[in-house]
Amino acid sequence: MRTPLTFDMYAQPICLPPPDQRLEGRNATVVGWGWLNEIDKVKAKRLQKVEVPVLNNSICAKWYSDEYDGYVQIHDYQICAGYKEGGRDACQGDSGGPLIMKEGKTFSIIGIVSAGVGCARKQLPGIYSRVSVFVNWIQKVAGNSL
Repeated sequence: MRTPLTFDMYAQPICLPPPDQRLEGRNATVVGWGWLNEIDKVKAKRLQKVEVPVLNNSICAKWYSDEYDGYVQIHDYQICAGYKEGGRDACQGDSGGPLIMKEGKTFSIIGIVSAGVGCARKQLPGIYSRVSVFVNWIQKVAGNSL
């Protein structure tokens, strides 16, 4: 970065996840400024957050396959998070935002909002880029600034 970041009560660093961190079955928090729902297409006026469970990729792939017959692929470099019944999810405009997991007193960014079909639909959870896969690249690019 050309100029160093200034940390204050509104801007704080977040940890990168360890490669062996267990995610499946645990809750994570997704944060964003996107639509409040896909029907009204109203953008949030305040930063939104919602807790979602991290799913097994095989289950996620089956749900998407049942609905879209292989149109949506789930890869190892992705994380699925959401509820079987839907109702809570990231939405359009949240892309690039964090999926955060708390471990003790430490917060890690485990995912980045990436894809999905609609918002909060039944058996169509959010799809996130799996940050742990990219940690080496992040450290290489960021260098000593981390």
